[in-house]
Amino acid sequence: MRRNLPRGGWQTRTAILFCVAIVLGSVLRFFRLGSRELSIDESLSWFAAAAPSVTDLLRIQHRVDSGKLAVHELALRGWMHMFGQSEAAIRAM
Repeated sequence: MRRNLPRGGWQTRTAILFCVAIVLGSVLRFFRLGSRELSIDESLSWFAAAAPSVTDLLRIQHRVDSGKLAVHELALRGWMHMFGQSEAAIRAM
């Protein structure tokens, strides 16, 4: 038996379910974000991103992990200038 739904009814329910999933995912992602200490990888990224200049950042990152580009550390540097250097701020990126 086929139900008579208003046109676009499934789209409305899908949009509501999508919004609920986004809100729930955000709550779970950011809940107690800064409660644990930084891991070694996070600490090394923070150390490079907190360097006094971009040149120093690139030098530190090359010493720590010469096999990858410093894209994350450069992005983290900008993020830390906007949001601070707390564990929660660093992990929020």
